[in-house]
Amino acid sequence: MLVKLLPDNVARNWDTIKFAISESLPPVAGEGLTKMNNILEALLAGSLECWVSVFDEKIKAIGTTQVLHDAISDTHNLCIYSFYSYTNMGNSEWAEELNTLKRYAESRGCVRIIAYTKIPALVQLIQRLGGETDVTVLSINI
Repeated sequence: MLVKLLPDNVARNWDTIKFAISESLPPVAGEGLTKMNNILEALLAGSLECWVSVFDEKIKAIGTTQVLHDAISDTHNLCIYSFYSYTNMGNSEWAEELNTLKRYAESRGCVRIIAYTKIPALVQLIQRLGGETDVTVLSINI
């Protein structure tokens, strides 16, 4: 079950959350010295949301999302900014968590969910669910 944490829950559990986020940051995060402080600030302000996947009262995964506004198309997208799994999650578990995020995204007026991943099994899952996976994020350090 995927549960959205409130900012006070984030503050109380920051050490655990910080580890999961730092292990799964997308390439756009860069290497700035203040990035984790900026992430915590965004989580506490509510502009970045923290999600926890729980099963049998144990944390299975921690993720973050952010609603992004594309000014050109005037649309909103839910970006899965990071997602870290402590265990091997099967396709049905990922699909269940994704369905929770889809419902949340719809409630926030989003037209799609976007994400970054290096995990081939997740790319294949999104393809099986009818998602688009033909776009590649290109990243060059400067």
